[in-house]
Amino acid sequence: MKSCLLPRLLFILALISAPVALAGPIFLNGATVTSATNQATFDSLTSNGIDLSNYTEDGLRIAVNDTSYTVGTYYDSSHYGISGNNHWVTIELLSGDKIFDLDFEFGDGWGPTGDSNLIWETFVDGSSSGFGDVFITKGTTVGWSDSFGFDSIRVASNFYGIDSFGEYQAIRIENLRVSATPSGVPDHSNTLVLGLLGAGVFCFGRFSRPN
Repeated sequence: MKSCLLPRLLFILALISAPVALAGPIFLNGATVTSATNQATFDSLTSNGIDLSNYTEDGLRIAVNDTSYTVGTYYDSSHYGISGNNHWVTIELLSGDKIFDLDFEFGDGWGPTGDSNLIWETFVDGSSSGFGDVFITKGTTVGWSDSFGFDSIRVASNFYGIDSFGEYQAIRIENLRVSATPSGVPDHSNTLVLGLLGAGVFCFGRFSRPN
């Protein structure tokens, strides 16, 4: 009987942790896309005043209620509103397919150096599936990975700090990449949960049989 005490405890732990282990996007301060199915370079944004409220490129919609600003090498070939705005940038696939991996070079309208506050939120079927609030060094690549995928993500940034969507922001996005296919990396947390459940079921079954 004592030999199954630990598996029983692990069984209970697995039941508690299973919902956490099986869902949600992972944010990384680094690239997440190994093979892009869609990519936006923003090379077509060659002048000021181009409408960004429904901007599309390579099957992607990258939208914000603003117009483009491209003066100077820092803003050239990037998605950036001309004077910032009280909105956010929404990224999604025109096909409506799930996004499994996404990354881009992060920046803002306060120049190319230093750290800036980035907030993000992912959505599945209209409901929030993840949220983050981080300070990131400008010029670095940021990325998200989700083994179940998400429909869209919204992002905003303010050098001095931003608490919620709808506050003044001026995010700059460059070299956006998306993968609409699962990466194929096994989710070891799921395997662990299933293993713990199996061990617990075995022991419960072993010691609950009638004599």
